Amino acid sequence: MQFLSLRVRILFGMGAVVSISMLWMMYGIRSVLGEVAQTTVDQRLEAASRSFDRYLTSRTRFLEAMVASVAETAHVKSTLELGDRETAAVCAREAQPSLEGRFVVLTNAEGKLLAHTAGAGANPDAQLASAIRIALGGQRYSGILTDDHGPFLAGAAPVTVRTEIGERLVGVILAGERVDARLATEFREAIGIDVLVTRGQKAVAWSMADATSVEPEAAAKLLAAGVASHRNVQRIRASDIDRFALTRPFGATGQIVLSNSATDLIALEGHLSTLAIKFGTLAAAVAALLGIWISRRLTGPLRDLVSAADDVAGGDLDTVVSESGTQETVQLGRAFNHMTQHVRQLVNDVRHKAEVLQQQKNELEWANQVQRNFLVSASHELRTPITSISSSSEILLHHGGDDEAETRQEFLSIIENETERLTGLLTQMLKWTEVEAALSCHKVEAFDLPTAVEETLAAFRRGKGHGRRVTFQVTSQANTCLGDRPAIQQLIEQLLDNVHKFTPPDSDVTVLLRDGELGIELHIEDQGPGIPDEDMRRRVFERFVQGGDILTEKPPGVGLGLAICTEIATTHGGEVRCEQSESGGALFIVTLPWSIIDAPAERERVSTQVGG
Repeated sequence: MQFLSLRVRILFGMGAVVSISMLWMMYGIRSVLGEVAQTTVDQRLEAASRSFDRYLTSRTRFLEAMVASVAETAHVKSTLELGDRETAAVCAREAQPSLEGRFVVLTNAEGKLLAHTAGAGANPDAQLASAIRIALGGQRYSGILTDDHGPFLAGAAPVTVRTEIGERLVGVILAGERVDARLATEFREAIGIDVLVTRGQKAVAWSMADATSVEPEAAAKLLAAGVASHRNVQRIRASDIDRFALTRPFGATGQIVLSNSATDLIALEGHLSTLAIKFGTLAAAVAALLGIWISRRLTGPLRDLVSAADDVAGGDLDTVVSESGTQETVQLGRAFNHMTQHVRQLVNDVRHKAEVLQQQKNELEWANQVQRNFLVSASHELRTPITSISSSSEILLHHGGDDEAETRQEFLSIIENETERLTGLLTQMLKWTEVEAALSCHKVEAFDLPTAVEETLAAFRRGKGHGRRVTFQVTSQANTCLGDRPAIQQLIEQLLDNVHKFTPPDSDVTVLLRDGELGIELHIEDQGPGIPDEDMRRRVFERFVQGGDILTEKPPGVGLGLAICTEIATTHGGEVRCEQSESGGALFIVTLPWSIIDAPAERERVSTQVGG
């Protein structure tokens, strides 16, 4: 439950943080895009205003050029020079086609009205005074004028005739173009922005792309909404349509309102709102997935660690957790694995020490058992000759005078033999204890093994081996042995003593020193009865075990010689085994490991001598 609550907290926290961040970012994006859109609209209206100024200037100058061209015609000059009103009225009407239907006003050189066409207003000379004065000054005029009907575009030019003394002013011709729906449409098409022209609170002309008509009240609503500050874009609502509007003066008392529908911006805002909702939903989903992923990366290794800890508590010390996830979980997993490895090492050390202690215990128990067996065997072996000596002595003591000399001699022989036997038994026991004592602190030295074997064989030939043919052959490539030389020679003496016990005096004895697979091997082969039984060949190296039939013909000794050989060979890391030779005799093989053999030498030595 703790991990589940941690996952829930992670998911909730990630979802909240990411969702708030995404919503805040979307709000910021929406605000920025809204400001960008607003700025774009403002810049568009400002650019449209500048375009309108350029278009209006070019149109009025074009009108001025047209008026100047008409002023240069002879008919207009002669009419104004004549000064007749009826003729001037006819001339004004005839000039209208040349001015594309615009109204025409003609004055004399004093600025008094001579004639005008329809559309010029009720008192054009007063309303056009500023333009006429400029033209009477000999200059052309182009601009925007306003009368009772509203603003109009005007162009004026002086009319002169050439005389002998120079040019003489005879009058002024002026043409005007009312700002109506047609002109407003031309304005809109030229600048790409909706146009509304007003005079005071009254709409004079308009042209809008998103409405076929706008009632005059619409203009009043625009102006009443506060669109009166020039060069200031405002968002207003007219005819149920949101618009961005820019108002600027148009003539003396007129105004022109340049506006653009806010429909696109409203659609953009709606689209951004929709995107914000969708993106917020997507952000929440992403936050949830991210939270699940992060929580798994955090809680997954922790769950694995808890499971691994339970396994370790259950005794499975080989449990290893994956070192993955975040840096912290990787460090935690590495520390856990290091801890379990250390625990395994400690447990293994304890187990090893326990095994060593158990082995030592078993060895001590075995040694105690061997010691008990040795005491039992020794007691049994000692009891027999002692009993024989005691019985024979008692008979001689109590009945020796009554027996014949031959009988007394027989009992004395028994006593002598059993005494020798007892002496040999004690000698063997003493030798066993000496071997154990020597091997417990044996001295390791480098010596020539073939030489040591030859010395032992020489002593055997002079002693117990008298009459036997002893052959010694060396085929080994090694000569130096690292070990206890007296112990090795004693091992060979015990094996040769065994040959003496079980072989005829005139038999052959073959000794071979050669290289084996596991070490150097010493072979001693005799021509005695051998040991046919394989199990007996293994048991013969145990203490107080002897080959042959001990019930019918017990061999001399107590069965400690071969046990001594085994002890010496084992102490040097080798072994002694017995096999049956091809001739039927016994073949004893002593193996000394290569680890104690050094300094190979190339030689083959054959030594054959007869003892004695």
